[in-house]
Amino acid sequence: MDRRGRGSIALGAILVVVGILLAALPKDWVEQTFGFEPDGGNGFVELLIVLVPIVIGAAVIARGVRSWRRDAGHARSVVPTPPRTP
Repeated sequence: MDRRGRGSIALGAILVVVGILLAALPKDWVEQTFGFEPDGGNGFVELLIVLVPIVIGAAVIARGVRSWRRDAGHARSVVPTPPRTP
């Protein structure tokens, strides 16, 4: 696996963990922190703040895995095969 693939997987994992940690906050933490209700108190903003890093992290992980699999497939195809004897 190349550096880019490992870096993508690591970055994606960090984003997913950040999203999970944000999910552990109280439901009304935006209202408590900033003193106003941007979503009218229904929790939509908090849901977006949790889901966006998780979705982006999953996409970045998928990109890293795809790069890793592509590189692994390329490495297999480069190995020379012994000549056939009739």
